[in-house]
Amino acid sequence: MAVPVNPLPPMPERDRAALAGLLLAAGLEVFGDGLVTAILKGSAVKGDFVPGYSDFDMHLFLRSSVVPMVDGRTPALDRALAFQAAMGGLDPEAFGVSTIQVYFLDGRHPRCPAAATGRVLPPFRFPTAGGARMRPGGVGRRQVMEPLLAALEPFLGPEEVDRLVDLLAHSARVAIPSARWFVKARTRGDPHGLSALRHELRFLQTCPGLPVRVPALRSHYVSDDLVILLFDRLDAVPLAEKRNAFRLREGAQVDAILEDVLHLQNVNPPGSLRPEYERGSRLGKYLPVIARELESDTLSFLEDASRSWTTAAKLVLSHGDLLPANILLDRGGSYWLVDWEYASLRPPSYDPALFLLFSRPPVEGIELLESLASRWDRQDLYRDAVVIAAREIKNWMTQVPPGPFQVAHIELWRQALRGAIRHIGRC
Repeated sequence: MAVPVNPLPPMPERDRAALAGLLLAAGLEVFGDGLVTAILKGSAVKGDFVPGYSDFDMHLFLRSSVVPMVDGRTPALDRALAFQAAMGGLDPEAFGVSTIQVYFLDGRHPRCPAAATGRVLPPFRFPTAGGARMRPGGVGRRQVMEPLLAALEPFLGPEEVDRLVDLLAHSARVAIPSARWFVKARTRGDPHGLSALRHELRFLQTCPGLPVRVPALRSHYVSDDLVILLFDRLDAVPLAEKRNAFRLREGAQVDAILEDVLHLQNVNPPGSLRPEYERGSRLGKYLPVIARELESDTLSFLEDASRSWTTAAKLVLSHGDLLPANILLDRGGSYWLVDWEYASLRPPSYDPALFLLFSRPPVEGIELLESLASRWDRQDLYRDAVVIAAREIKNWMTQVPPGPFQVAHIELWRQALRGAIRHIGRC
């Protein structure tokens, strides 16, 4: 028997018009008479739009006689980055979309509805922000092409450089594997990511010869608006396909990974590395957001902890984001640690607690922390687990649209939080 399917409507008109208007306004600001027209694509106009999960896709058609185009699909990098500066502060969540995707095409393209008639803009009102939340940042209008090419061309072929330039025109976060290299980049459209990638570069430059395996950094490009790092590409696979997989790839040896953590903690960190983690103050930041999701006894415990938990007397070098997805296993059975964007000084218990909580469902990870007590302080392990669980509840509340998926993960971490608090009571 056929199951009836009720199609979902398009994106709400108010949000669609507001977002389209902002993008068109950015296009007019940067490209002026070079902007021919724009069209919307996908579920935003056709239907089956899922709030918080669907993308917002817009095609901008540019007059190539005014705006130099690369392969008829993207403007020159300086103009593309300038466009990102104009629209990079838009928060997709404010409009109920997962990602904002803008594609450029030559105005002479057959798909352009105004190819023969000049600029004909769709019937959207612009440039009103429609109550949108804005984030500071965006990419500046600097001519970066020549120094960028000087940094990358010894490693990447022309087609690979063109691909990178094309992706940077559309996204503030880029990761590209090539045959021999792995490239990741951030622009001012993602100000937090830009700062984090800068920090990773400084860390790798000031901490050579780490006692753990780290992909070699071969080249980099840094400006106020853009950071690009180029590493050796490894013949290796991550221990998890995504951040919230909560399981390890078959064959992963937990003890070997924890030995690497111990080796890392024996490194004498550079004086430029500063502690960025204090349990009590972190909880104090999370509590105003997560309080409504907590039972009264849990909330009372966290309020007390936010006032009484101070930084551990001992701080060591910490990867800071030791998720299974950031650990690669090569064909020889060796482990490689990648993504050092959050490297800092933290209590010794932080990295092992974070790894265990994400290597399996968090509640199971809480129960296994006891097995680490011979190498790290038991109470510190559970205190860090409390902070991590509180942070994840905050992240799921603020970064994921409401719905069953969000609710399920908040509950997952709420259970882990309660479990960690119970263990602290037994210490």
